[in-house]
Amino acid sequence: MMIATSAWLLLVALSSPIVAQEASRSVSEAGFTSPAWSEGLWKARATVAEMTFDEKVNMTNGAATTKCGFELQGVPRLGINRLCFTGGPAGNTNSRFSSTFPATLTLAATWDRDLAHQRGFALGSEFKAQGVNGAGSIVVGPLGRSPYGGRNWESYSPDPYMTSVMVGQTVAGWGGSGCGGFIKHFIGNEQEYLRLGALWTDNGYVTDNITRIINDAIDDATMHEVYLAPFAEAVRFGAPGVMCSYNGVNGSLACENSQVLDLLKSELNFPGYVVTDFGAVFNGTAAAVAGTDFIAPGGADSVWANSFWRDAIDNGTVTESRLDDAVTRNLLAYYALAQDADDYPTPDFQRWVVNSSSIMTEIGKEALTLVKNSASESTGLPITKSVKSIGVFGDTGPRFVGNWPWTSITWDGGINATRHGGYQISGGDSGGSPPPFIVSPYEAIKPQPDGLLSAVEYPLAVDAARVQKAIVFVSSYAQEGYDRTTLKVRTDGDELIAKVASICNDTVVVVNTVGQIDMSAWADNDNVTAILFAYLPGMYGGDSLVPVLFGEESPSGHLPWTIARDISDYDSNTIYNNTYHPTTEFSEGELLDYRYFDKKGIEPLYEFGFGLSYTTFKMSDLKITANHIGDIAWIRETNEIFLNSTDLGQGLYDQSYEVNMTITNTGAMDAKAVAQLYISQPDNASPTRPLRTLKGFEKVMIPAGDSVEVQISVRNKDIAVWSTDHQGWYIQPGQFTLATGFSSRDLPLSTEIFM
Repeated sequence: MMIATSAWLLLVALSSPIVAQEASRSVSEAGFTSPAWSEGLWKARATVAEMTFDEKVNMTNGAATTKCGFELQGVPRLGINRLCFTGGPAGNTNSRFSSTFPATLTLAATWDRDLAHQRGFALGSEFKAQGVNGAGSIVVGPLGRSPYGGRNWESYSPDPYMTSVMVGQTVAGWGGSGCGGFIKHFIGNEQEYLRLGALWTDNGYVTDNITRIINDAIDDATMHEVYLAPFAEAVRFGAPGVMCSYNGVNGSLACENSQVLDLLKSELNFPGYVVTDFGAVFNGTAAAVAGTDFIAPGGADSVWANSFWRDAIDNGTVTESRLDDAVTRNLLAYYALAQDADDYPTPDFQRWVVNSSSIMTEIGKEALTLVKNSASESTGLPITKSVKSIGVFGDTGPRFVGNWPWTSITWDGGINATRHGGYQISGGDSGGSPPPFIVSPYEAIKPQPDGLLSAVEYPLAVDAARVQKAIVFVSSYAQEGYDRTTLKVRTDGDELIAKVASICNDTVVVVNTVGQIDMSAWADNDNVTAILFAYLPGMYGGDSLVPVLFGEESPSGHLPWTIARDISDYDSNTIYNNTYHPTTEFSEGELLDYRYFDKKGIEPLYEFGFGLSYTTFKMSDLKITANHIGDIAWIRETNEIFLNSTDLGQGLYDQSYEVNMTITNTGAMDAKAVAQLYISQPDNASPTRPLRTLKGFEKVMIPAGDSVEVQISVRNKDIAVWSTDHQGWYIQPGQFTLATGFSSRDLPLSTEIFM
C-alpha cells in the first residue's frame, strides 16, 4: 500500500502539476467544528455529483438580474433556485426598504465585541428577510494603511488585532442570522487610485489598462502579521465567502494569484467560495487555476462565459475536479446555513425589513468618543440645566449625506444650505445604503429631555451671539472609487467653527467622519470647549447623540485610529500617487497608525484608543497568570503552523496567559471603561518591530465608586511572530512587556514575562 501510494503521487507530480496544485486546495472535511457545516459539505458534494456539466458551469458564472446585485443561476431541476447576492457594509446598497446601520468604523469605535456580534446578526437578518443568500458586507480590506484611503470607513481599524476580534464576532452574528455575509477584499486593497488602472481623470470605475493597475509588494511577514490576520479569524468563525480584489499582489492580480489564494484556501483552510470583485479577472484560466470559484457579476461577457470551462478542460489547462470544487464551495453555505429550507425568503428588495432601531441606536451611542472637554457648570459637555439657549450649526438638519443608489451627496435643505451640507450618516457609493428615513441631530435635540428648558434653534453663524451654547456639526466624506485628497472637514467646516467660536465662547464640535481629519485649525481653540466624534452613525444618529450630549449617559467610545497633530506626521509612503506600472512597497511593514507614531517618536494630537468620560477611572492590581485553556474554532480550524506546538503541547489559538486588573470608577457617574492590553516583543528595538501592539481589550460598566476586576485572555498567537524561514508562527525567547491602561499612550501598569 505504501509503495502504490508513493507511485501514484509521483505519477501525479510528473504528469499533471495542475492536478496536484488543485488537489492541495480543494475543500476538505478536516477542520470543521460545526456539524451543520460538515453536513453542508456532504450535501454540496452530493448535489454536485447529480449535476450536468452545463449546470455546474452555470453555478460559477454570475447571471444578469433585476432583483439582486448579482446572482448564480441555480439548478431548478434539483430544487435550487437562483442564489441572490448583493452588498453593503451598512445595509443593502440596492434597497430603500432596509436600514442604514452605523458604519463598520463606528462599530470599531465602540470597542465592544458583543455589539459586533449583535450588529452582524441584525444586518444579516434584514438581508435574509429580503431574500439575500450572500452579502458583501464585511470589509477588512482596506485595513486602513493610509488615512487617505477612500474606503477605510467600510472597515474597522488599521490595527489588525482589533479588526480580527471585531470581524470574528461580526461573521458569527451573520451566520446566526442564516444569511451569509462574505468578506472583502482579499488582499492588499488599500487604496482606490489605480486599483482598476484608472487615472484621476477617469470616473474611478473604468478599467483602463492592466499595466496601470496597482501592484502591492508585500513581504511574507507583513502579509501574515498584518493583512492576513483578520481573514484568519473570519475563517475560524465561519465566513461563507471571500471577495478577491482588483489590485495586484507581488506581481499578479489578486484573483489570478495562486500564491495569494493558497494562503486563503490552504494555510487558512478556508472552505467557502472566492468571488471576484466586478470585472477583476482578465485571464479566466489563470483565475480558475489559482482558485477563484465565482465570477461576478458574470453574464454573457464574462471571462467564464460560453465554452470557457469546456475548452479549458479539453486542452488540459483546468480539470473538471477544479470545476466540481468551485461549485461545491459555492453551495456550501447554502446548505450549512439552511438556505435550502422551503421557507427561506424569495428576493424582494422592496420588502420592508427595518427592524433594528435599538441596536443601531446603541452602537451609535457606544461609539461616541469625547476627545476634548473643558467641562464646568455651564460649558463643555454634558449640557446642563443652566444652559437656556442652544444653537445648532453646520452639517445637520433634515436631509443627509450618504448613499442614494450610485449618487453621492444630498444637500441639506435647511437655512445653512448655501454653505453647508446635510447630516452625514454614511459614506457613499457601494459601501453606503439609502435610508428609508433619518433622525437628524437637530430633530433629536429640539425635544429636550425632561427638566431642560433650553431653546434650540438653527441660526446662521453670524447669529451665534444669540445662544449660550453652540453645537457645530462638521464632517468628512469618502466613497468607493476615489481616495481622499484632503483630511480637512468639508464645506468650509474649519471656517464655520472659527466663526462660531469667535462669537460664542462655549462651542461644542461634533464630528461625523469617514476617518482621521485635520483638526489643527481648531482643536486648541479655547472657545471650543468640547469635541465629540460621532463617526458615521446611521439613520438613528440623532437618537444616539442626545443621551450623551445631555448627560443621561457618559461617552464610552475610543478612537480606532490616531489623530495627528499635523497631517505631515502621517506616513506619506502608505499611498501611491504615480501613474504607469505602479508598484507600492509595503516597506512600513507592521508600522501602521499608532505603531508608526510610537516608533518614530511622534506625539499625536489624540492617540489610538483614546477617549474621555464624564467620570474618572483608576487601574490597579495588575496580575499575569500562566493558564492554558484549549481553543476550538467556532466553525473551522485553520492549517496555520505553530512551531512551538510540540514543546508547549498547545495550539496556536489556545489561551496561554490570563491578565487581570482592577478598574475603579473614582467619579460620580456610572460609566463604561475600556481596558486595553499592549504587548512588547523581545526584539521591539529592531527597526521593523513595533514598540508595542494591542493584544486585548474589554469594555465594562462600572457604577460610580465601585471597582470591577477585568480579565483579558492572551492566546499563543497574540505573542507569536511569523517565521518566513520556517513558514509558521513562533514565540521568541526573551522578555515580553505587558502594559495595561486606557489608550496606546496611557498605560499606567506593566509587568514582564520571560519565554
